[in-house]
Amino acid sequence: MINIWNRKEIFVGFSVKKFNEILDLLSRNKIQYKYKIINRTHPKMEDMDTNWEDMKYSGVYYIYVHKKDYESALAVLQNSTIY
Repeated sequence: MINIWNRKEIFVGFSVKKFNEILDLLSRNKIQYKYKIINRTHPKMEDMDTNWEDMKYSGVYYIYVHKKDYESALAVLQNSTIY
């Protein structure tokens, strides 16, 4: 089981495409993971002029693996074309 005290961050980024590719790669290699998605848009921002903010950066994606799987996960990612 992956908890906050036994996990390591393997990815943080704004690309949902890269996020999904990494999750798929970890799954195919049977590496357990947890993820977190933070939506940086706020409902009240609809009332404001947000043209300055590029909406492709509205979500932040985090992927974590167990500490014991960290080296294996890095090796899998580095051997792929994703990383």
